[in-house]
Amino acid sequence: GKKYTTPVGYYREGDYLWVITSHDRTWWKNLRGGAQVGLLLKRKPVTAFAEPDLDEKAVEARMFEYLKHVPMAAKQLGIRMENVKPNMEDIARTAKDRLFVRIKLT
Repeated sequence: GKKYTTPVGYYREGDYLWVITSHDRTWWKNLRGGAQVGLLLKRKPVTAFAEPDLDEKAVEARMFEYLKHVPMAAKQLGIRMENVKPNMEDIARTAKDRLFVRIKLT
């Protein structure tokens, strides 16, 4: 029942937003099992359904996609970019401490 407000990095894929966060953040734990959320997206309020994806291999694949859409995030995540592609060893290392929240726009 407690509301959280936090800016997040994301990329859009069809009707889904993919939000990256770290395990040490706590807001995403309220979304286990899925939950309705309210977002301010491009300054407009929207409702959506959100759930975390904790599978490490899925997080690695999603992180690769995230960096294709948001390459400037690589440095902040500690991932080297080589010929415009993220280093897969860096992704594997970083994915252990990260997760994605999948948000279905309604």
